[in-house]
Amino acid sequence: MPEGRDAAGSSPPGWGQVNLASLAEQPQDACERPEAALGRVIKGKYKIIEQIGAGGMAVVYRAEEQGLIRREVAIKLLKSESAVSQAMLTRFMKEAQAIAAITNPNVVQLFEVDRTPEGQIYLVMERLIGKTLYQVLRDMQDAGEVFSWEALAPLMLQACRALQAIHRQKIVHRDIKPSNLFCCGDEDEDWHLKVLDFGIAKAQPANGSSPDSMATPLTQDGMFVGSPHYAAPEVIRQSPAIDERADIFALGVIMYQCLTGTLPLQGEHQDRLTVLFRTLNERPPSPRERAPERDIPPQVDAIVMKAMASEPGERFASAAALA
Repeated sequence: MPEGRDAAGSSPPGWGQVNLASLAEQPQDACERPEAALGRVIKGKYKIIEQIGAGGMAVVYRAEEQGLIRREVAIKLLKSESAVSQAMLTRFMKEAQAIAAITNPNVVQLFEVDRTPEGQIYLVMERLIGKTLYQVLRDMQDAGEVFSWEALAPLMLQACRALQAIHRQKIVHRDIKPSNLFCCGDEDEDWHLKVLDFGIAKAQPANGSSPDSMATPLTQDGMFVGSPHYAAPEVIRQSPAIDERADIFALGVIMYQCLTGTLPLQGEHQDRLTVLFRTLNERPPSPRERAPERDIPPQVDAIVMKAMASEPGERFASAAALA
């Protein structure tokens, strides 16, 4: 049981005594359109300034916490159109539970989870300044650049520390990708990396419990949820025994992409099913083979390929081992 949480699933101190299970059970009929949130002050405490992101089930806003001490925060509001889906609501609440259980400088910090007077669930998280690794890679591609190992290694070590903290709570993130790795700071400073978005995180079984001990499954039968290029083969197959090595695979793909400037299974206009099929049936060339002009060290080449091994048993056993 994570520290700060009792067997009943009540929230840790500072969350206004909001029970996560009761939030998930309440109806969402009062949810408003996400764009209507601009300018609102939620519960007299958080003034929403602007939209800064959006996903399949929620919209993220920059907001200012009101009071004697003011600070900027990020608020994630469940989308109105997601309210009709209990599966979406369950995923949103599990994100709150997953983040709340982790205290680590390389994992985004959750301050509060609550419900607006209209019934809309929201998370309040630390406001991060910087760029996602996806944005960094896009900028580098536009400039014809790729990461050197010297520049990439410190970021990957931070990602490993985040994964260690996540896995320590018996949680597999399952959606590690560049857009979920946030590089805090200015370009001329050393980046501080934070792992974001636990919307499809999955609890590992413990003491013979259910494979998803936080409640109902996060995916519908027959539906793949995740990012195809970064999904490990066992995730694609929806194996019942997905563990932390799935996140190791995704980090291996990210290292490959950062070092070579391409995804392992590159191709023009590949659809989702093609990428999934190729991941299950093909072995990509190593980074040194894909980008011989980059002078990628042989030891680094070996690390990346081991992290991306098709069989979980052939990968690094843990984030600590990869680090």
